[in-house]
Amino acid sequence: MLCGSTRTLKKQMFKNDCLEYLVLISDEELEMKPYLCSSTYRNRIKATEKNLHGIINIVPLSEVNNYRIQGIIKTNTLYVKLPKENIYLSPSKFEHEYMKSQILELIYIFRLTGAIELEINYINDISNSFTIGGGANVNIGQIQAELSSEVSKLATKSNNLATKLEFDKNINIVKSIDELHKDKKIHYLPKKI
Repeated sequence: MLCGSTRTLKKQMFKNDCLEYLVLISDEELEMKPYLCSSTYRNRIKATEKNLHGIINIVPLSEVNNYRIQGIIKTNTLYVKLPKENIYLSPSKFEHEYMKSQILELIYIFRLTGAIELEINYINDISNSFTIGGGANVNIGQIQAELSSEVSKLATKSNNLATKLEFDKNINIVKSIDELHKDKKIHYLPKKI
């Protein structure tokens, strides 16, 4: 579904999450006017907005206290919002933190449904490969020569999580999925059903 679209589940409306971005710029940069054949940093960001597939907020540094940002705050830096936690973080940390948020919610749901033991194994492998090559056959008179070359690069990043959790039996077990939908701590479940 598209960003911002809604769907109905048992006569309840759920809004799908949309990626939200934040870029902090200095107050001076915000007030700058573009000169002939140049553009401001803000205009360059707006021009690339269609490639981000979400909502981009360009905010002056003086308004930074209106946003929760993880880590050191830097101007002219892109941040991505975690929807459940309502916190902005660097794109390099987003995927890991987003997955962690979903796993913690899943543990919470299993706990509410009466789980007393839970084993989690999560493996996330990301591989990037790059290969470029070329070759040529050359005839010089009676001499035939063949030249070829190839360069390859493979980078692999792996995130692994393995844990076993045990819980007490003292918990109020939910009786229906509607109770889970009403729980304010559950964010992702309605979007998965």
